[in-house]
Amino acid sequence: MDKKINVLIVEDNMVARMAAKLNLEKLGCNVETAETGEKAIEMSMANSYDIIFMDIGLGSTDGFKVTGEIREKSQKNQNTPIIALTAHDENEYRDRAKKVGMSDYLNKPIEMSEIEKIINSVLKIPK
Repeated sequence: MDKKINVLIVEDNMVARMAAKLNLEKLGCNVETAETGEKAIEMSMANSYDIIFMDIGLGSTDGFKVTGEIREKSQKNQNTPIIALTAHDENEYRDRAKKVGMSDYLNKPIEMSEIEKIINSVLKIPK
């Protein structure tokens, strides 16, 4: 990737958060992380991101609600692609992700090739 892509990872599991951060940094991305939905909303109000990876299960809240709040409240990230990250592959989760404005959906564990493909697709980066 020629341009540095600014990424926010929202993930409450420390191991998953650090693994995702390292993988995205290997692709040349600038990566920030949030371990809670509340922190993600706060960060989305203060910073612009090119893409946000959002865990669906965040303990005290869920990624669907956080995505809805970012879409509603964050002028900087209302149109930023938000990608759902989850271990759930049921259609109800996919439908709910689409309904709240998520751009795509990735199942855990996530392969590097999937991450790169999603970034290229949602940011329309030529191969």
